[in-house]
Amino acid sequence: MAFLDFDIREVFFLAVRLILAGAAAAIGWFVSLPIIHTVAYVIRRRSPPDWVVAWLRLGAAVLLAWLAFWYIPVGGGLGGGGSGGGKGPGVGPYQGGKDTGTSTQSGKDTGTGKGGNGSETGKVPPGKEVLTIDVLGGDAVKDGKFYLLNKKGPPVDWDHLKAHLEQTKTTWGEIRILLTGDSIFEDDIVVRRVREWATKNDIKRTVTRTTDVK
Repeated sequence: MAFLDFDIREVFFLAVRLILAGAAAAIGWFVSLPIIHTVAYVIRRRSPPDWVVAWLRLGAAVLLAWLAFWYIPVGGGLGGGGSGGGKGPGVGPYQGGKDTGTSTQSGKDTGTGKGGNGSETGKVPPGKEVLTIDVLGGDAVKDGKFYLLNKKGPPVDWDHLKAHLEQTKTTWGEIRILLTGDSIFEDDIVVRRVREWATKNDIKRTVTRTTDVK
């Protein structure tokens, strides 16, 4: 209904302005006749030709009609007011949006802080304990059990050692590999396995021979 009312009002004001323009044109047509003759008599002391009078009257009518249509304030409140009102409400919400954007920037600062903390806590902190692994050789090796942990307990094979390392890797800050057998060398597979596991898990490791090779 508001849309229909708005259109009806526009049509009404347009009709009023056309009527006023027509009235102004009629006034210009009739009133301009004595004025034209008077001015022509004053300037040239004689009446102008009829065709000149007709064109001058027509020009006066068109001019007055144009001025009446555009400058008589009929419906001017609707046109001018609507334009001004549209700008006013439009600016208000946009400025509010900018204020909201400033508030969002403070949220970004908080998010950056959280991101930094998350990145730091994602790394596993290195342990501080030292694990000593004796690599046995010769007659000391039974059933492939080359490894003695911290000089305690029975020796274990690689599968048991690897499982133990995986379960306790956050504990160790350093792995010390001790070559105790005369027939064991640093490049042997039983030693390389331990070295490679330590390197893969970013744990410091050292290799030391405790007996002289004969």
